[in-house]
Amino acid sequence: LMSTFSSRYIKLNCQSYQRHGTIEFRQHSGTVEFDKIWNWFVLTQTMVETAVSSKVTIPKQASKMSQKWFDFKKVIKGYAWMGATDELQGAIEFYNKRRKELAKKLGIELAA
Repeated sequence: LMSTFSSRYIKLNCQSYQRHGTIEFRQHSGTVEFDKIWNWFVLTQTMVETAVSSKVTIPKQASKMSQKWFDFKKVIKGYAWMGATDELQGAIEFYNKRRKELAKKLGIELAA
């Protein structure tokens, strides 16, 4: 596994696991905005907890699925009807709004 992830300068740094017992997410830019920090924390923790719980079944077409926000939210059980915490629901709302803002800024039309 470590040979596959030989660089620590990738979006998901797994090398830190051997040294510190942690993994490092590198997708987010630096910020001092609490809302961005908190929602990023909630989202990444949910991703880790979902992976660790091994109670989720990811379809074979996961590479295609990862491109779809709706399906991603289903995988992490990000909906109230799936038992999402208030914190996760808040993070989902934050990212829904952010996604729409960035798409508009870039002139991209989002699928429903």
